[in-house]
Amino acid sequence: MRTDTMLAYITSHVDSLKARARKLAGDKRGVTALEYCLVAGVVVTTVMVGFQTMATALKNSFDTIGASL
Repeated sequence: MRTDTMLAYITSHVDSLKARARKLAGDKRGVTALEYCLVAGVVVTTVMVGFQTMATALKNSFDTIGASL
């Protein structure tokens, strides 16, 4: 492939990528989806920590009951 042909090929692809980037930058649906994912992640993490704390407390209670029997 000749150098000028390669340069034109690369330039056309760079222009195409720039156009796609501009289009994506104007699309707000992705931002909303990302916000929902972040909120869901915080909720899941909070639930996991809560269940882990509850499981530890429950295990200690059963250990105490078992030791007293």
